[in-house]
Amino acid sequence: MINMRRMGSYMISDDVMTGECYEQLLEALKGVYVTHALHNLAMERMEYTGFCEDFDEVPLGGTPPCYALMVMETDGKVYGEWTKV
Repeated sequence: MINMRRMGSYMISDDVMTGECYEQLLEALKGVYVTHALHNLAMERMEYTGFCEDFDEVPLGGTPPCYALMVMETDGKVYGEWTKV
């Protein structure tokens, strides 16, 4: 069961969502449970908030930090690494 205090927000640009690395992105996002999604038309990106075991715990009443996802592939296996920004 996921720790409900491990929250974070992240953004994905529209061109990545429709680009050639879409399948790798989906693989890297496994284990992220989205609670809120918003499309920012002016910035051409999706903004998400969700739970993930890789995120830091957020204190009660705190604001979830923003993360960046680095998608990597090693020996045919795709994985993602989250970094706080």
